[in-house]
Amino acid sequence: MAAFVKDLLTPFIAAIFGKPDFSGLYVELNGSRFMYGDFFNSLVSFLLVAAAVYFFAIVPMAYMAHKRRGELPPEPTTK
Repeated sequence: MAAFVKDLLTPFIAAIFGKPDFSGLYVELNGSRFMYGDFFNSLVSFLLVAAAVYFFAIVPMAYMAHKRRGELPPEPTTK
């Protein structure tokens, strides 16, 4: 999933918004640098991986479980 996010989703988002990497963003306060861009990169990556897992694993399993609920159980073959 990480490769899916890194190689497909991140460049797609970069094509839409124009900036794929936020690691250069920082705030300087009293001579100290706060590199919030790295945190933002990690947060975006985590959310994209979570969304990919949800839509490619959880949603299909829930759909199959919902589809099976309407079926009757099979009749026993022995008496």
